[in-house]
Amino acid sequence: MPTTQQGSGGVSRLSAWWRTRLRQGKPSARPRATAEISSVGAVLSVEPPVIYTTLSWPDPTKYIRAFGSEVSDREATILVYMSWIFDGGAASELAVADVRQYRAEHPLHEVRFLCNAPEEVENLAALGEGSVLLNHNLAVSGTQFRPLPSATLEFDAIYNARPVSWKRMELAGGIRRAAYISSSHRGDPEAAAIMGNLAAKAPQHAILNPYRNGEYARLTAEEVNAAYNRSAVGLCLSAIEGAMLSSTEYLLAGLPIVTTPNRGGRDVFFDDEYCITAEPDPEAIRTAVESLRDRHTPRDYIRQRTLEKIQPQRRAFLALLDEVLVSHGFPARFGDFWPWDHRRDLCQWGSVKGHFARARDERSGSNSPGRPRKSGMDQRR
Repeated sequence: MPTTQQGSGGVSRLSAWWRTRLRQGKPSARPRATAEISSVGAVLSVEPPVIYTTLSWPDPTKYIRAFGSEVSDREATILVYMSWIFDGGAASELAVADVRQYRAEHPLHEVRFLCNAPEEVENLAALGEGSVLLNHNLAVSGTQFRPLPSATLEFDAIYNARPVSWKRMELAGGIRRAAYISSSHRGDPEAAAIMGNLAAKAPQHAILNPYRNGEYARLTAEEVNAAYNRSAVGLCLSAIEGAMLSSTEYLLAGLPIVTTPNRGGRDVFFDDEYCITAEPDPEAIRTAVESLRDRHTPRDYIRQRTLEKIQPQRRAFLALLDEVLVSHGFPARFGDFWPWDHRRDLCQWGSVKGHFARARDERSGSNSPGRPRKSGMDQRR
C-alpha cells in the first residue's frame, strides 16, 4: 500500500479511525459496491468465480467489494495482487484489517494475497496473513512485446512512465538521445509541468505520444513495442512502486535495463548480465546507459532469458488456479497452457459486469467448458 505517497500523518489518522470502527463492529463508511463500479482486474474463471484484482486507496477493498457484489451469494476466490509495495506500515495494516472485515461479511469468499517481492511475503506474515510470491509481471504479453529485426535504432534509452514526481523522469536528463512514453490529462498541473520540461529538451529528447487537444494520448501496445525497438536501453528510475509492467515489457522486447535501487518487485526478472543498477544521479544514469548500449547484447537472447525466468512463475500461477478449481469441486483445467498472452496485461479497467462478459466471451468456442479460447495469438507452441 502506498504509505509513502499519502503522508504518514494522514495514513495514521485514517488507520486509527478505521481500526476504531472495526473494533466497534461498524462497517467502514464507503459507497455501496456494485458491479457497475469501474474496477481494475480480471475474471480468470466464471464457474467457479476466480477473480484477480488489487488493493486501492483510501478504501483498500473497493475493487474486491465491487467484484464480490456480482457473486455475493456464491463461493468464489479473489486473488489480490499488489499494485504498490506492501511495506507493512500503517496503510498495510489498514488493508489487512479491511480484508478481514470483508471475509467476515462474505464467508463464501476466499481472499488470497499474491506478492511481487519477498519482503511483501514477510510483511504479510508479520500481520498474520499467508501469501504467495507470484509477481504481477508474469502476465505481461510475450506476443505483443518482442524484438523487431527491421527496427532502426534512434535513441540511447527510453522511459515508459507516468508523468508523476516519484517516477523521477528528470534522472534521464543527462542521456544524449532519450525517448519517453507518457500520457497526460488536461487539468493535471503536475503532469503538465513534467511533460513541459521533457518537451523543452527536444529534439534530443522526444515524447513519442501524440499531442492532441491539450493532452498526450496513450499509445497502443503495438506502438509501444515499436518505440522500444527504436531504443537501446529501457529505464526504471523510481525508488519505490509496484511491479512496474514496463520493466518486463522492455525485457521481452529485448532491451537491457538501467534501474535505480528500488523496492516493489520490478527486479524479479532482471539479470545482472544486462541490467545495471545505477545511483539516482543523471550522470550515473547516462554512464550506465552508454555502457549497456555499447555491449550490444542480442535482443533475442535477453528475451529468451526473460521468458525462462517468467515460465516458472506462470506455471505456479496456473497451478494455483487449478488448486482453487479443485477446492471448489471442479476439475483442474489450466495445466501448463497460458491463455492470456493476447492481452497486453492480464488486468484492465471496466465494470465488473464487463469483466465477466469478457471472460465468457474469451472462453466461448473452447472444447473444454470454462477453458479460454485459443486465438491465433495464444496457440500452444
